Amino acid sequence: MNCREALEHFHDHVEGQLGPVERWRLRLHLWLCGHCRKYLRSYKTTIAAEQAAFTDSQDASKTKIPDKLVASIMSAAGIPSKTSDSKGTSSRPEP
Repeated sequence: MNCREALEHFHDHVEGQLGPVERWRLRLHLWLCGHCRKYLRSYKTTIAAEQAAFTDSQDASKTKIPDKLVASIMSAAGIPSKTSDSKGTSSRPEP
């Protein structure tokens, strides 16, 4: 197996979908080729970062936005702010 073939098998390898012969050939190539080992490591890191970015651990609908920030943005946009009443409490509906 050469580097190009190894690259073509990375996705299936990470997903655990390679057959035993192709998995053995890829592992042998990775044992011999430091460049492909390094590339596979960065490939796995990229996948992990992408998955972490799209997890539901921080649901945006539950994030509380400070009223002062909303008022500043509305003011900068030239839109009258309706986020506070005369007592300074929020009149925005909660999500």
